[in-house]
Amino acid sequence: MGTGKTHIAIATDQAWYDKAKFKFPTLIIAPLLTFDSWQEKYDMQDPDATLKTINRKDRDAFIKAIKANHADVYLCHWDALRLIVDELKNVTFNTVIADEVHRASNRKAKATKALKQIKTYHKLGLSGTASGDKPDGLWSILNWLYPKDFKSYWTFRKRYCLEERTFAGGASYTKIVGVQNKEELQALIAPFYSRHLKREQCCEHHPNGVMGWLPDKVYTNIWVDLSPIQRKFYEQMRLEMVAWVGKHEDSPLVASVVVAQMVRLSQMALATPAFEGDKIKLSLPSSKLDALKELIEDMEGKQVVVFSASKQICYLAQKYLEADGIIVEVLSGDTPQGDRVGMVKRFNEGK
Repeated sequence: MGTGKTHIAIATDQAWYDKAKFKFPTLIIAPLLTFDSWQEKYDMQDPDATLKTINRKDRDAFIKAIKANHADVYLCHWDALRLIVDELKNVTFNTVIADEVHRASNRKAKATKALKQIKTYHKLGLSGTASGDKPDGLWSILNWLYPKDFKSYWTFRKRYCLEERTFAGGASYTKIVGVQNKEELQALIAPFYSRHLKREQCCEHHPNGVMGWLPDKVYTNIWVDLSPIQRKFYEQMRLEMVAWVGKHEDSPLVASVVVAQMVRLSQMALATPAFEGDKIKLSLPSSKLDALKELIEDMEGKQVVVFSASKQICYLAQKYLEADGIIVEVLSGDTPQGDRVGMVKRFNEGK
């Protein structure tokens, strides 16, 4: 992450497109949460390229745009790929870029089978974790990239996967427990495999990694006392949960119910709770937000990114901090797709 895979993919695709005799479009298959990043990188690196993103609620419009040749680049997420493959397999692309290509490591998955049906002149796979420590998943990716060289899964598995036989339920089977002939495998894929590291030497061009200038990470725990009213609600609910578990200790607990109770308990520690039926609405005062504001003020104008599992506390923090003149934007599941790119851009520009 952060070593430039997206930038390299765009530049490589541009080079392939410039050399192409026939100008076909590019298809990018990527996780939904990376769409904003792809849009941002194209705006920065190739602003003249028109990019069409699939709409989860209107996939037909995406297909029509492809057939009408409305854009240079089409961006689709992995979950949609298997649903629209019947239309896509009738289209020829100049390049297919599979972002987080390890999602195609399961050779039996529908998305993997769909990926291998798409016609294209060039293929590019991006991943920071292509196969982990079990190379059998790597075969599926290599089979997509070079189907003539990597035909048989079982031949690949026998050569490069370390197996052991296990007996269970009266039957025996083999399972993969590691890698064998590792140096041979690395030499085999070396001509078409590029690996970059942030702060360690990865190649002759990056003796200190691609981001050797990064400072060391510093981790600090800041303990915050609950306000008296928060503590009262927290202790009351905690005791109720302990009593509830005690009453049900002789019967199986429903996991979803337990998780819901734990989430409600964690909300008590964020801000002052008010109950609206089964829902909790958070309000001020909040000792956590007080500590957050103090931390931000100590940074003397530096930019800060705050992550939280609670969307509600993010919006409460926005109102609380803006009252003191701190500029805040919240990016959550409620943020429209069109607004997200602008948010990231404003942050990167220091606004």
